Amino acid sequence: MREVDAFKAKWRALDAEKPGERELLARMEELRAISLRFLEPDFTVFLVKDTLHKALEGLWGSLKLAPLGFADLVGSLDGNRTIEMSREWVELVAALRGEPRRDEFLARLATKDARDLLGTEARTLWERFLERNGHNRTSWDIAVPCWSDAPEQLAPLLAASIAGASAARGTKDRQIAAAQKLRTALGEAGLGDATGRVESAVALLRDFMRMDEELHFLTGHLLEPSRKLVLAAGSWLAGEGLLARADDAFFMELGELKGALRAPRATLRFLAERRRAEFERACKSEPPFEYPVDELPLSVDSRPRLASDRSLLGKAMSGGVGEGIVVIAEHLGGVGKLERGSVLVTTAPNPAFVPLYPLLGGIVSATGGMLSHGFVAAREFGLPAVSGIADATTRLKVGTRVRVDGERGVVEIL
Repeated sequence: MREVDAFKAKWRALDAEKPGERELLARMEELRAISLRFLEPDFTVFLVKDTLHKALEGLWGSLKLAPLGFADLVGSLDGNRTIEMSREWVELVAALRGEPRRDEFLARLATKDARDLLGTEARTLWERFLERNGHNRTSWDIAVPCWSDAPEQLAPLLAASIAGASAARGTKDRQIAAAQKLRTALGEAGLGDATGRVESAVALLRDFMRMDEELHFLTGHLLEPSRKLVLAAGSWLAGEGLLARADDAFFMELGELKGALRAPRATLRFLAERRRAEFERACKSEPPFEYPVDELPLSVDSRPRLASDRSLLGKAMSGGVGEGIVVIAEHLGGVGKLERGSVLVTTAPNPAFVPLYPLLGGIVSATGGMLSHGFVAAREFGLPAVSGIADATTRLKVGTRVRVDGERGVVEIL
């Protein structure tokens, strides 16, 4: 972590440095080299994890064991960084609950002196949370600032969490029970001699899941330096008259930015203006749930399956049954109307939503698999979750009461 801390400190200073074009180009190459060091092992770990997962899940299914039992088998991860973030959040919320100037603090989160409104314990926990988790965001778009740079994003989430939050329950007991079921099934299938090898493969899968979680968390540290670097390049180009404003740089390709820094001759204003207008138009339209492969039409399976007139059939991701009012959110700004027991409906189980889990009655997602970071965390919290319901964010309406059956993968409209 020392290397990560040094990396963060160096790139935080970029705003004040105002580097010239040569320094910007050098920084771009430096960030590219650092990114490759992060991403190459991340990709390798993912491939190994995915291969082990498919092989072991296939074996589990061939033994006629319940699908969610496999999730219990691999679900409990000691040292899970996403779960640790949630525990730190619960501590912070508990401290804020007793702060007399809490509401004023939430209203002024966009200002640097907001923390001065807190007592010693709450302020320490707030600063620690941002230091350890502030690089997170709910979007992979580098134009969106991280939590540290725009902490006001957390205000609605904090306000909702103060209503009541608790720590993850853990899944260790269910994991032990699932392991026993696996040993019994192997013996009954005449595969008792393979038990040791299978258990070693399960332990290896858990190790790679833990590594994948940690690498995913650490790779997030690359996004904010990327954002700062693009903005710094945009600021320099705007100063040269090649862009109208610094954030126009987000509408440029990396090669275009580098070319303009090396030889600042032709204006990029009109190109940036056209792309910004195209982006704003695209934001107003509804994107397809998925894109055709090899230009084939979307398969029927990509549409929501109806268990009945008022039920949608997806895939079971985390056991249990929960009822609540639908809240649709793609980012933290959408959680303002969240109440205790709400059902979060989203496109993907983003790990940045994990601090919300103690408040939720269930999760419904259009995408995400058994080992998705958000669903691993859902099982740790004992939170019912269903995935694979296409267009979930449009099929289910805000304010509708639903029942989420995480054992059967069914969402029922009540």
